[in-house]
Amino acid sequence: MPDQTIDLTNRTSRKTVKILFYIIARFITVVSLTVSMGGHWGLLQTIGWANMYLDYSKDCSLISAISKTFDSETTCEICELVRAGKKQESHQDFLKSNFKLDLFQEGASVELIDPIVEHDQKCVVIKLGTRRSPPDIPPPRLA
Repeated sequence: MPDQTIDLTNRTSRKTVKILFYIIARFITVVSLTVSMGGHWGLLQTIGWANMYLDYSKDCSLISAISKTFDSETTCEICELVRAGKKQESHQDFLKSNFKLDLFQEGASVELIDPIVEHDQKCVVIKLGTRRSPPDIPPPRLA
């Protein structure tokens, strides 16, 4: 029996491993995004419809099997599972959080002042926003 080990010191083998990791990482990313957006319910629903169509096509014509498959009166176990899962998922409170992401502060201004030249060094002073509260009384002392 030949030795089936991978020599990772070989340049071709390292390239193959890199490609393999890239493919695995991309697959995990696609699956994660699909599940996070609720795509798993669509996949399960498609499997349910395919099973229903195969069951109905044994006894009926093509048109009749398709109409029975997508008829709302006839559902299968997978369709009921998908319906219950979507309903339960929509009732979860954490999806309807009141979290608000403020990317910009209202009234914020950016003012760029010309560089001040001191000791052969250039400085740019950036002033962000304006102070809305009065200064501390007494003002803080420098240590």
